[in-house]
Amino acid sequence: MPFAYGEIDIEKLPFHACTAMCVMCFLSRHNGFLGNFKLQFAMLGFVSNLVYLIYPAGLMWYQVHPLSYRVMQTLLFHGVMTAYGISVLLFDDHKREWKKDLAVISAMVLWALLGNTLYNGQAWGKTQFFNWFFVVRDPFYILPEQIAPFVMPVLNMALFMAVETVVYTVCLRSRECIVRRINPKFRGRSKA
Repeated sequence: MPFAYGEIDIEKLPFHACTAMCVMCFLSRHNGFLGNFKLQFAMLGFVSNLVYLIYPAGLMWYQVHPLSYRVMQTLLFHGVMTAYGISVLLFDDHKREWKKDLAVISAMVLWALLGNTLYNGQAWGKTQFFNWFFVVRDPFYILPEQIAPFVMPVLNMALFMAVETVVYTVCLRSRECIVRRINPKFRGRSKA
């Protein structure tokens, strides 16, 4: 949908966690180096897409019919990415590595800052403001505008690390329950 309005919709460039993780999840399946970060991309993709499904602010900004192509395509995309993330967390054998988690989240923050820096401001006779990955302003505009750009990148990293810790723990316990149900003699922990 980047050309839905006859010109490129800059909002659809991969500077949001959802769209960036779509690309990175695909590449991590086909690239040896990026394959080392498969779990981290899947976790960030799962969390960010699930948040969007819970609170689809992007759909509410546009005055469109709830059954329009834009709404259906957006919800389908985020639903598939959420399903992919949970399937990797439950069925792939990975061990969580904190340094890799922090590296992927930090890279996403830097990537979003780059996108916001490049595309915010005046261009082609329009004033544009993008807040990819909420690193410029918080999504609910609670923080004052003067301090938000300094607080939000750090807050994003801390919140995503905390949420990913909970998600990983829940998935690890769920995986162990599944393995125990299949193999009642299983007494140890799964590899993850």
